[in-house]
Amino acid sequence: MSLGSHIRRTPLIGASLFLALAVLLAFTPYTSAQSPAAMSVYNRAASMRGGNGGVQGSGMSISDQGINAYDNGAQAPGSGVATQQTVSRQWETIEVDSPEYIYKGHDPKEPILSTVFMEDDYGQYFVLSGSGDKTAKIWLLEGKYNQETTEWFVTSARVRKTYKDEHKQGITSAIFSPDFSYVLTSSYDGIGRIWNINNQKNIRAYLGAKDRLWKVAVTPSGEYVAGACNDGRIYLWGALTAERFDPLPNADDSTSLNADNNVGHQGAVYDVAFDPNSNFVASAGADGVVRLWNLSLLRQVAAFKGHEDQIYSVCFSEDGSRILTASRDKTARLWDPSSGEELCRFVGHTGAVRQAVFAGSYICTASDDGTIRLWTAQGKSTSNRNNSNRNASGSLGSGDMMDDPTMAGVPGRRQQSKGKPVREPGKAKGVELARFNSDSAAFSVDVSSDGVYVVGGYADGVARIWRVPGMARYYNDNLSGQSQSGSNSTNYGSGSSSLGSDPMGNSNATLPEIDAAP
Repeated sequence: MSLGSHIRRTPLIGASLFLALAVLLAFTPYTSAQSPAAMSVYNRAASMRGGNGGVQGSGMSISDQGINAYDNGAQAPGSGVATQQTVSRQWETIEVDSPEYIYKGHDPKEPILSTVFMEDDYGQYFVLSGSGDKTAKIWLLEGKYNQETTEWFVTSARVRKTYKDEHKQGITSAIFSPDFSYVLTSSYDGIGRIWNINNQKNIRAYLGAKDRLWKVAVTPSGEYVAGACNDGRIYLWGALTAERFDPLPNADDSTSLNADNNVGHQGAVYDVAFDPNSNFVASAGADGVVRLWNLSLLRQVAAFKGHEDQIYSVCFSEDGSRILTASRDKTARLWDPSSGEELCRFVGHTGAVRQAVFAGSYICTASDDGTIRLWTAQGKSTSNRNNSNRNASGSLGSGDMMDDPTMAGVPGRRQQSKGKPVREPGKAKGVELARFNSDSAAFSVDVSSDGVYVVGGYADGVARIWRVPGMARYYNDNLSGQSQSGSNSTNYGSGSSSLGSDPMGNSNATLPEIDAAP
């Protein structure tokens, strides 16, 4: 059945249930001294002063004192992404070497492939993680207050729910439904699943993709699910019914249908994302192209070219006015979906960028080089709009990641710098604010909606919780989820799929058909 005809004849319905995640645990306050790990991080950062991230005229600027609120920074309309800041000549990236907490609840021999932050109405932090160990888990971050400063620090984590015993191979992504009633997962076994968030039962299986699923995404309306498949197609299902609709075509399908040669992905699709109005889906994959699809027409309406290698993640800003991508070419890029123009490029990683997410007014990236980085956009693009949709791809380049796509000999280790990446002249360049360093490749990332914490999933099988420099929570915040800066831009996003030292290294492999019933 065609999803387009289903949309035309059936009004969109929201998610059917509104179960509160708060039932997982009632809040219990803590009071004690801050942890040594927290001291190590916080002493390296300057304080955040005032401001209201996400409101025009406020946000971050960069000075030799650290990351501070700025007064007159202009923002891209509706994007929440600052586009003009003042940068001190003495500014240097704040580097953080010690996470506030390390979560080791998954199998240490398997990488954590997906991480998603969530905060409930009581201000409690939860993380949903998906792992190569075939499980997804929801864990609660627990902490203590410094009695003198009333500042809160993460000191432990407690597993609340585990979703297991259904996937035959590693889980590549795990996300929440829009109403937080369900958890959705994808796997190398080629099957997507939806689980009841509380009783941990697998409700339905999304069948039809005969190859591995790298990612699942759900429409904000809660009605449809899309799967990014290794065969180059985008599969579509009813979220609760698991009814399968006609997939969006790959390049071979388009050729057989006598469609334009530039329609459909050539090679694997690694990520998909719905726009906030559930009208479009963006896809990205091995061909290095971002493709935009109209769901009602089931037709590709745009193709954004510029990345020089495979694209591992794609997401929309909260209002749908921007698209953010992350690529094996070691960059993340910000796009205007209406024109296809590249607005800003984030350059500095020395390994593939596995995921990029919006974090209020900022951008956060995770990379094979072992770093997670926080950025702000700066300046305006000076590129020619008439040439904005041209293919800027050349060769696949060279260097450690290109010469050794399997990263043989250094599994899970961050790549060492071999010279600064080069950016195309005329493109606005993002400013790196903070860098979180580890010795393991970072495959996924998310940021708490209050902007205080970053969570990363790593190749060494652990999730690291990092404090954003200058950010804090206080007892007198009443656990509202508000940081000292007042930022409250929600970003639930979802994790990028990865496995082993280079999960995308053998994207052409096809798994045998699996006989599984809903």
